Amino acid sequence: MNDKLIINTNLNRKEPSYEPQTCVVEKVVEMSHGRFKSLCNNLLQDNYEISQNKDLMGYSDGKYHCIMAVDSECGDGLLIESEGSNYARYSQYIPHAADIVSTHNQTLAEQNFKNYLSEFINNLVEKSSANPEYKACADDIFNPELEQKITEYILDEVKRQTQSDMNLESKQESLVETKLYCPLYILAEAKDGGCDLDEMPSQCCIKYADLINSAIDKTF
Repeated sequence: MNDKLIINTNLNRKEPSYEPQTCVVEKVVEMSHGRFKSLCNNLLQDNYEISQNKDLMGYSDGKYHCIMAVDSECGDGLLIESEGSNYARYSQYIPHAADIVSTHNQTLAEQNFKNYLSEFINNLVEKSSANPEYKACADDIFNPELEQKITEYILDEVKRQTQSDMNLESKQESLVETKLYCPLYILAEAKDGGCDLDEMPSQCCIKYADLINSAIDKTF
């Protein structure tokens, strides 16, 4: 992975100013890398994708209505307004267009989820930088707040794709408390009638199991 940001674009020499125009992307058209390169190298030739979507393009209400052709391999795009033609009469190369489209389509829950992860990672980096011996605990990462963010994101994504709400039922399992008493020491009166108690082997008292368990239940 290159540690430098690389942007494919054109640089204008000594441009005095820039006055961006409002462009509305009416449709995103994803293309193969070869098809996209062919479009970029032949902008004034008739193009099938442009001809099929020219009714979406035009200028009205002070805005250019365009389509965005996106390279499925590198993610760059070409903003096109054909003005009714079958070729790109107006166009602009857009670096990282796929990322721009993806960010625009994000739900609020997805943005919150990503913001939470970004902030959490930054906190870990700061702690690790301040203390090289710092070790993150799994319980610190997989905490209730993260679980809530993931749940919100999943439900929002299901709603976006199905256009319907999904109820999330919380399954509560009953808690079972188990107490183990092991080993079991059994003491009996000494056969010689003395004051000391003799320890008896457990296997000798199997027939008294019900009485022993009953006594334990009463005690605890």
